Amino acid sequence: MLPIPPLDGGRVAVGLLPPMLAAPLARLEPYGMLILIGILILLPLAGSQFGLNLDVISAILRTVTGYVLRLILVITGNV
Repeated sequence: MLPIPPLDGGRVAVGLLPPMLAAPLARLEPYGMLILIGILILLPLAGSQFGLNLDVISAILRTVTGYVLRLILVITGNV
């Protein structure tokens, strides 16, 4: 769960944090979708302009997907 306010992780984080830290995080909720778009789309685009690989989400998903596929292949006896 990502602690970004429009997602469930953001609501959990707001509930667990002390009020001094929870209030600023809760105020980000109206801008949460813009933050997600920035992380998923704009950050990798900006990174490619500077020759940097800032596509962190794809790298994480690619790694997790590889492990899940390998597990499925092992369980089904195809490896």
